[in-house]
Amino acid sequence: MKKYNIYWEVDPNRVVEDLREYIENKVNTEKILRNRIKELQDDAFKDNTISKLKKEIDDLRSRTSYYLTEEEQKKLYEWEKKISGPYPMKATISVSPSITFTPTSIGMSVTAEYMGNKLILREID
Repeated sequence: MKKYNIYWEVDPNRVVEDLREYIENKVNTEKILRNRIKELQDDAFKDNTISKLKKEIDDLRSRTSYYLTEEEQKKLYEWEKKISGPYPMKATISVSPSITFTPTSIGMSVTAEYMGNKLILREID
């Protein structure tokens, strides 16, 4: 069997240059990936911060705002409809119930008054 010797001419400068390019590409890719990870972490931080702030705003609103629950709104609507009959006067002379919120340290009382009639929507227990 005959042996062949194969020789390649290798330019050491070219090898060093190729290695330098390879390393630069890897370093750039790593930088890009690290920046993207940081952006995603910042977005998660922002989302978390925004959700905390929204919760604080909702808590503040619940302590300082007065509102009717859906049940109370339905009860008020039915009561108003019963009092005003089939032809409500609201359309002609802009009469609407007067709703009174009475906050106390132990709860909130809500009453409505309409055309001389009074309805208790929420009592302090």
